[in-house]
Amino acid sequence: MSEVIRIEQASGLGGGLRAVEPRLDIRIRRAVQDDFAFIDALQKADSDKVGFQYEQAIRKRIEQGNVLVAVATSTVNSSQSSVNKGEGTGNEDSTVHSSLFTDHSDGNPVGYCLGVDRYMKQDHVGIIYQMCVAPAYRRSLVAAALLQAQFDQSAYGTKLYCCWCKQSLEANRFWEAMGFVPLAFRAAGRSTLEKLKKKHGNTAGGVHVFW
Repeated sequence: MSEVIRIEQASGLGGGLRAVEPRLDIRIRRAVQDDFAFIDALQKADSDKVGFQYEQAIRKRIEQGNVLVAVATSTVNSSQSSVNKGEGTGNEDSTVHSSLFTDHSDGNPVGYCLGVDRYMKQDHVGIIYQMCVAPAYRRSLVAAALLQAQFDQSAYGTKLYCCWCKQSLEANRFWEAMGFVPLAFRAAGRSTLEKLKKKHGNTAGGVHVFW
């Protein structure tokens, strides 16, 4: 396994972010092939939001070390998650271990991040292809912790990250809260848009935001 290079704040990526403290105890590690079933089930449950990756593509990304998995070692603090609605830093006793453990003995996977630190042959730009958290663990800063871990494991020259997100999704608020800025918009292709309308009705959005 290749060595993880932690990006210092001076490099520009994540320099303005505070350390993320999720509302439950989690650790973040690189995914292994045994995690495929969890990742695939989660992406299929939210395919209208995160898109779809074929098994071969996911397994290749896992092999390349481009998928991170969040593993919960405690339960969600329901009172905090329902009152704070995703704001604040959470329980001060909660911790996140983002040193990319390889021990899979304890805890259940609750979310994953699929991203690479090189996009469109640009060494300074990475991209998040998928970010998904199990419904019971949302609004607990799990996604924020996964994003921070992705930043931390990126190559030293990576200074920016981007992503595409459907305009109608609440997830756009997450990317904005994480410091992303909307730069462009694109309309879905006609065939893609027709499929969305057939599945979700005429209200299905065909516009994607580039963050």
